Amino acid sequence: MTNAVEGLASEPLRQIRDFIYDRSGLFFSDANSYVLQSRLTERVKELGLGSLEEYLHRLRRGPERSCELSSLLDAVTTRETCFFRDMPQLESLQSRVLPDLIEPQCEAGPRQLRIWSAGCSSGEEAYTLSIMTQEALGDRIASWDVRILATDLSESALASAHQGFYDEHSLRHIPDEVRECCFIRRDSYHVVRPKVRRPVEFGMLNLADAAQWESLPRMHVVFCRNVLVYFDRDLARRIVAGIHDLLLPGGYLYVGQSESLHGISREFTLVHFPGAIAYRKDCS
Repeated sequence: MTNAVEGLASEPLRQIRDFIYDRSGLFFSDANSYVLQSRLTERVKELGLGSLEEYLHRLRRGPERSCELSSLLDAVTTRETCFFRDMPQLESLQSRVLPDLIEPQCEAGPRQLRIWSAGCSSGEEAYTLSIMTQEALGDRIASWDVRILATDLSESALASAHQGFYDEHSLRHIPDEVRECCFIRRDSYHVVRPKVRRPVEFGMLNLADAAQWESLPRMHVVFCRNVLVYFDRDLARRIVAGIHDLLLPGGYLYVGQSESLHGISREFTLVHFPGAIAYRKDCS
């Protein structure tokens, strides 16, 4: 197995990198190809194959090539997440953004909130957003139409999100009172309560495929955190432009705490919050 991955310059490695890009838009530059190399080595060993050529054949022509592509995408992307991750961003959502979106609709309507978790992984972010919108609306929530769209490229991540079972590590940032009202303890797991599940709709979506965006509704807020890093600059620009078109006037885009839209888009207004930033679409 020492020759399973021959190095960054190997033709099979380049072909697999291009295969991933063609199918998903995920891009591994020369600078971060070591991540691809390492995870391909693990995947080749798991399957008991002898080389990258064998693995490439399985991806292209094997009887389970569709399932293997899904497993490959799981292997090469990082999915470390938890509830209430990056609290300064979430605090800005709760204290500033949601009130700005809710209050004008209380009298004039239509009393709707549309939020998109793009790259939702195993669902913690989407359920966090559900909890926060319910807290923001309080007793008024019965008269509101709240929908949270949560999409990802990974079948296994979405299956886990649908189940809504989480361990203690995923809940490490959640206050006790939120645990009590939003989760049911079942053995060593915490299960998301129906009221938190209700507004959330999970679905598979490839951000690189513009045709899959056509059925998406207009959004008030989009969370696309720690996702753009997987795309090359041109594709990242197209994705952000698509998000801008999808956002309603005055809507907000959140990217990862260590990410920015510098060199990607000038269509948004940068908004500073304590410890966090967001990007706002102009109302005009």
